[in-house]
Formats: sequence, C-alpha cells, structure tokens
Amino acid sequence: MKGSPARARVVYAPVLEVGGEGRLVRACKVITEAFVKSGLVLERDAKQELRLHATIMNVRHRKSKKSNRRNDSFDARAIFRQYGEQDWGEYPVPAVHLSQRFKFDEGGYYHCCCSIPLPEVAQSE
Repeated sequence: MKGSPARARVVYAPVLEVGGEGRLVRACKVITEAFVKSGLVLERDAKQELRLHATIMNVRHRKSKKSNRRNDSFDARAIFRQYGEQDWGEYPVPAVHLSQRFKFDEGGYYHCCCSIPLPEVAQSE
C-alpha cells in the first residue's frame, strides 16, 4: 500500500466485493462513524481512506534472530511478479470482529473482543 516492494515490511492483497454493491464499505463506514461518535476513534483518523485488504505477509511474524525488527524488511518484487495478478477466489464474510491491537490469541490472530454476525446473501445462479 505504501513504500517500495524492494524493501517491504507487509504484503497486502486487495479485497474486492462480489457484486459491487458496496455493502462491505458501507458497513465499515457505519461502524467507523459509531466509533467516532463514542470517542473510540479520533475524527482525523476516521477521515483516512479505507482500503479493504488481506494481509499476506508481515515481517512482524517473521522468525528472525535480529533483535531490532524495526528496520526488518524483505524484497517482495518476485512475489509481485509471480502473484501480482492472481485471483484468490471468493470468501464469504460471516461476521465482523472487533479486535484488540497488539493482543493476540493462541493461534496468533488479533484477540477478538466481540463479533457481529452478518446476514448471508442469497447467491444468484
């Protein structure tokens, strides 16, 4: 999303909503507005552009003997050349999770404080 692929710290894949109705983006905006109203998110932070994505690689999870990971990076150019146009298929989003940053569960995922189930969308055939 930013920086040079030659010195990447994180690799993302874009998320595209099937059908293009914008339901997921609208839901994210409603949630963000509620967080701003309740004081959980600063208004200036809420104005940042929302980029739906899936994190593929992150140096934070790299097994490294280096004690200073702040400057840790890798060359992701070959990854982008080989997989940059890859279609990774579809995945239904069954729920929205409110996760706590910097706190992880036993599987290494962000700790889920609560979740809201989403309605299933009928698939047109």
